[in-house]
Amino acid sequence: MISKLQLKNQISSMRLILLLFAISTFASYAQSPQSGWVIEYPTDAFTEDALLDLRYLNENVAGENGFIKLSTDGKDFRTTNANKPIRFWAVGGGDLVRDLSDADLSRYARYLAKMGVNIIRFHGAIHPKGATSNMNDVDMNEADAIWRTVAAMKKEGIYTAISPYWAGHVKKIPATWGLGEYTGADDPWALIFFNDNLKNAYKHWVDVLYTTENPYTGIALKDDPSVALIQIQNEDGLLFWTVQGVKPNLNTTMEEHFYTWLVNKYGTIEQAFTAWSNVTIAGDNTAAGRVALYIIWEATQQQTGGKAVRVSDQVEFLTEHQRNFYTEIYDHYKSLGCKQLINAGNWRPADATLLFDAERYSNATNDVMAVNRYVDPQHVGENNGWRIDPGHHYVGKSVLVEPQKLPINIKQLDNKPFIVTESAWNLPHKYQSEGPFLIAAYMSLTGVDGYFWFSPSAPGMDPFPYYDFTNLEGGQKAMYRWTVSTPGQIGMFPANALLYRKGYVKQSEVVVHEERPLSTLWKREVPLISEESGFDPNRDEWGSGGNNNETEIPPIAHLIGTIEVKYDGNPVNNIISPKVDSNIDFVNKITESATGELKWDYKKGICTMNTPSAKGVSGFLGVTKTFTLDGLTITSENDYATINVVSMDDNIISESEKILIQVGTTFRPTNWSETPAKFMLNGTEVDGFKINNTGKMPWRAGETNVNIAFTNAMIKSAHVLDVNGYNKKELFVNRNGNQLSVTLPRDAMYVILNTEEPKVVVGLEEDLKRKFKLYPNPSNGNFIIDVPEWFSSGHVEIKNTIGETIWVNENISPGKNEIILAASPGVYLFSINKKNQRLTQKVILK
Repeated sequence: MISKLQLKNQISSMRLILLLFAISTFASYAQSPQSGWVIEYPTDAFTEDALLDLRYLNENVAGENGFIKLSTDGKDFRTTNANKPIRFWAVGGGDLVRDLSDADLSRYARYLAKMGVNIIRFHGAIHPKGATSNMNDVDMNEADAIWRTVAAMKKEGIYTAISPYWAGHVKKIPATWGLGEYTGADDPWALIFFNDNLKNAYKHWVDVLYTTENPYTGIALKDDPSVALIQIQNEDGLLFWTVQGVKPNLNTTMEEHFYTWLVNKYGTIEQAFTAWSNVTIAGDNTAAGRVALYIIWEATQQQTGGKAVRVSDQVEFLTEHQRNFYTEIYDHYKSLGCKQLINAGNWRPADATLLFDAERYSNATNDVMAVNRYVDPQHVGENNGWRIDPGHHYVGKSVLVEPQKLPINIKQLDNKPFIVTESAWNLPHKYQSEGPFLIAAYMSLTGVDGYFWFSPSAPGMDPFPYYDFTNLEGGQKAMYRWTVSTPGQIGMFPANALLYRKGYVKQSEVVVHEERPLSTLWKREVPLISEESGFDPNRDEWGSGGNNNETEIPPIAHLIGTIEVKYDGNPVNNIISPKVDSNIDFVNKITESATGELKWDYKKGICTMNTPSAKGVSGFLGVTKTFTLDGLTITSENDYATINVVSMDDNIISESEKILIQVGTTFRPTNWSETPAKFMLNGTEVDGFKINNTGKMPWRAGETNVNIAFTNAMIKSAHVLDVNGYNKKELFVNRNGNQLSVTLPRDAMYVILNTEEPKVVVGLEEDLKRKFKLYPNPSNGNFIIDVPEWFSSGHVEIKNTIGETIWVNENISPGKNEIILAASPGVYLFSINKKNQRLTQKVILK
């Protein structure tokens, strides 16, 4: 055992530094990243020394248990051979592979697996790009990037989802493609649904992509079980606003199809107009076999009389046409021999309440449902769609005070899995650390099967998330907007990926089951519940009747449990759990999950997770400071933080032998500067922030100020890790029987607790001094020392500058302790000792 003299010698050099701090810093901590700690991100060698590496959660090789299939009830994913449930903690970023060397691609895949990712989406563009290209050509460079992605990810147990087409990627259309007025830079929104030339070209593109042997694996994609999902197309639909801007030649084709559809429905076109009470609009030309279409805005409004019937027919026509397109393409993939699950699309309609069910019905002809939905920072400024500049403005409210904006508030189909194929808390959001916490918790609760974070911008945490070609005032660079390779997002993956994939948060019962006859979709009748709403739960009370589109069930009921819908069903079978009412408190602004494991206070902006194997809290913690969960207490004075405590060995926390503590505060680039400001957003003046400086690397983090206390008889030591998961330093674990506590240092992001015998830890961590409050300082001789509860008891002494003890307490107690020091004015050394721990500070006697 180390002697007191040896200990004193070991820590003497460290204590000299601490003498420079006044005792008032015992209670200080940095809330702003600029006065916090620097995040260092060394290159990861991926050695076995890492204490945090989630690669083991993945299969040795993706697809080793066969193709991903559906569960018996169709709601979830399974592996074919093992027939085990599989949940996807997912990322976009497959397209990043285009610019990666083989070595960087390998490192990228290994990094994602380490962080808990088990599927990646390649959102690509395999159409030809050349100005004189043949429309049936395939961009073989893009196909090669997809093939490389599949091969590299497969080795790390990561599945691939492939999205090969997006109209927004088609930026140069040669006239030789024969797409009529769609040439040059025209975005061909909605065109593929009606134009046979483009549709057939698409079929040829995917023929080549899926049936050609992958040169990196030796098998075609159609036969590769590591390809989990095929997405037909991305972000386009006939019920969205873009359908109002189609060019005349496409509009003519649509009108011709509408005419034919009406004749099939009514027998003659005259009978259709009779059903409409002879309502006509400009553009009707029945002699030419055309019936005009209203702009989609009309379908977002309440209609009456013959116009209501006509608008309903138009919605039915567009929905059925879109559904038939997806059925045709689905059948084409199967004719190629593709064994993967298929998703039609991921888009939204012009009105979420009135049209989303129609959009979803059109997609439901395929295996998997999906949506793209982001947490919008309400960021405005020139080129704000892709970059962040000085002078830009944003609002950036935390979702914790706007629960209706949680992107996984999803009404799922009763017989299909549901995934979110693009989402994130986009920069310049400062409250990013809440994202992975809330997504893991509420996906688990509601049974959402996968969430793709869009999108990594580097094979690790991005060391330079800027556009290097931009040169702004003072040498600044424009910052990426669409990256999750930040400390607050990808840095928060491990604990949340682990608890989600392990199922530590229970899935709830179905709290709302809705059945909708198809006629109610065409008539745009208000459903029981919607996903997106103008309802503000912080200011409004549900049921005021002030909104014609107000649903019977408030949209924040998504926080209670699973909500599902069945199309072509009977409303007599609707089910609404009483927990929808009992678990929402509009007065105090609190929701509680049907399982009792999740509680969300959207007035304070705090969400807690309380399960046997995963506990935590996210939000504005400084208001409450202490959070008592079952067998565990979290104490924090951080203004804002997200804290996870997760078992890593499948045991409950009180019996676990390896526990991960993960902390996210706020993160900003060095020298980032913003000031409160008012600005115009969509014609309304709002409160937010003006960005003055986009900063530079490295990232900085607000200081961690957290103590965790819980019951566990096995844990013996605690280790602070670097961002790559390697041991950086050991922490002091305070134990009293089966009760233990650990105070995290200022630079804690990941801490592993395990059963290793603790090594000698020299001195209390510098951060712990903020837990002891000694005041006033300077003083006339009467001091108060406030000792935290976790310290239990210890030795406290005060010495003069020549080392003589002038005051001592051998067993100081937690709480406020009075010290009366009768001594000459001057500087004295105050120290707290406990076992092999020592903290020394100066005090000044006036």
